[in-house]
Formats: sequence, C-alpha cells, structure tokens
Amino acid sequence: MSSILQSTKLFGRSYKLTLSFLSPAQQESNVIAVFVGSTASAAQAYDVSTHDIEFVVEKSLKPGEPNTCSIKVFNLSATQRQNLSGFNVYNPGSPTTGMTVLLEAGYQQQTSQIYFAGARGAWSTRAGADYVTHIESMDTIARPTGLKETKKIPPGGPPTGSIYHTTGARIPLSDALTALSEAMGFKAGDLSKALATPAAAIFSVNGSALVGNSARRITDICRSAGLEWSVQDGIVQFLNIGKALSETNAIKLDSTCGLIGSPNVDSQGALEITTLLIPGLAPGVLISVDSEFVKGGYRIEKIRYEGNTRGQAWYAHIAASKY
Repeated sequence: MSSILQSTKLFGRSYKLTLSFLSPAQQESNVIAVFVGSTASAAQAYDVSTHDIEFVVEKSLKPGEPNTCSIKVFNLSATQRQNLSGFNVYNPGSPTTGMTVLLEAGYQQQTSQIYFAGARGAWSTRAGADYVTHIESMDTIARPTGLKETKKIPPGGPPTGSIYHTTGARIPLSDALTALSEAMGFKAGDLSKALATPAAAIFSVNGSALVGNSARRITDICRSAGLEWSVQDGIVQFLNIGKALSETNAIKLDSTCGLIGSPNVDSQGALEITTLLIPGLAPGVLISVDSEFVKGGYRIEKIRYEGNTRGQAWYAHIAASKY
C-alpha cells in the first residue's frame, strides 16, 4: 500500500435515510426524487432523516451471504406510516412500483452510502409513547433464474433473445458476466480493472456456460477467470481473487482514527475489529491497522454497521483477512 487515507474527523454523527417509491422506468435509470411530505407515490420518496432511527446493516463479500438491513424509524406521521405499510415489494424488472431503501451514514464532515436495495417489508408498532416503523430489506429479492435462450439464431430468425446474435459462438467474458448480472436482476459493476490483470485465465466462454442458474453460472465463470463476485448496493462487484477495490489506498485505523478496543487476530490471520462508523468502510476495502498488538494491511470481508441516534451505537464491526 503506497498511501494511507486518514479517516475523516469524527465529530457529529450524521445520516440520511431515503425511502423511495420508483416506477419501473426510474428503477432502470436509478432516478430518485426526494419528496418530503405526507404522501408518497411513483417518482417520489420520503427523506426521513429528521427522525430518530436504529439500524443494523450486514454486508459480505461472499455471494451466498445476502446483505441485509433492518431499520426502525421513530414517530413518522400517521399518513406516512400508512403509506409505507402498503407498498409493493421491490423487484427489479417488475411492472409494479416498489420501495427502495437508501441509507447513508457517517459524520457531519462526511457520510457514505452503506446500503441500497429493495424493501421486503414495512410495518408499524406502538412502544410506549413512540410509534416505531420497522423496515426490512435484503439485496437478493430477484431470485436468479438464468438465461433461457442462448442458442444461435437460425437464418432469418428474430434479432432478439440471444447474445450469440452479436458475439458469435464464443462470448467475451465481460459480455457474459454482464448478461448474467442482469439475469439476476442487478447491474454489472466496473469490469475493466478486474479483467485488466494478467491473472485472468480466460477471456471468453461458450454460450452454453450461461444456461441455468445465473448465480451458479457466474460463480463457475469467475472461478475459471480468477475472479470473485458479490452484490453490493444493487451492483454486482467483481474483484480479482483475494484483491481489494484499491491496491494503493487504505483507511487508517488507530486510537486517534476511530479504532475501538483491541483488535483480535486468530491463528489463520483473520482479523476482528470494531471501529466508529467511518465513511468508506465496505466489503473489499483495504484498512491499515495500527494498534499495540496488531499492525498491517487487511481486506474487509464482512462488515456489520450498527447505529442508534438515541443511544451510543455508531459502530462498524469488521471481519477482515490479511493483505
């Protein structure tokens, strides 16, 4: 690591929670229009950042472990509570409008996005004098069904239904990964860096490699190509196996930059560490630890964000591997 990113000054906790109601066209273009008021409809959203909240967000680099978000929002209006409880479950590609959850958190000097995905459920309860709206989300709502048509189009056939039409018998690796990502209901992330490394073992695949369960097919192809994948905030993120999002920059963690307590390292070199909720911490990011007993670079494998505007919690619990 040739440079170290100093953590932002950690003063004044800050967050922004946007609950968006998007039409299918807006889901595709990722347009979010913030709307503060008592009604919500297509093309509108609630920015509820003035309310107290509790949240737990869990994210991982392992594709078999879906990222999840659980939020409690306190004392929304009666109309807001009613509208949120009657939304359609968000499903990429669905003809109906659903609700998405966008959560940013950090400090007044800087926040970063820690979660974006469709909501799976919302309901309200009464707890003493408070009305509590519960929101649950998971980023694997669109279950992978795979590509159903990959056979070569016969002469005179329609120009749709097969990526063979433009690529020929073998499909470029980037096109294959993009097609499988879209079949799962997500957009493909930036593939240029992951495919630029000489470690990539293959550069194209047969069309038959795309048939079937998309998650399994993308796992098989990535393994052959020396890549790993995961879904992060609605985007399929591709990394070279064991590598980080940035090879040159790391977030510094020490007693003056957000480190809480003493980190633990097991016999396999796996790190467990708790920090303040520093902007930029995410799966695949490099951290540079400087504590009394643990020093060096690590890649974040899992992270659990925990926040409570009514309490002390404003933490990131991290599991990381030696880098």
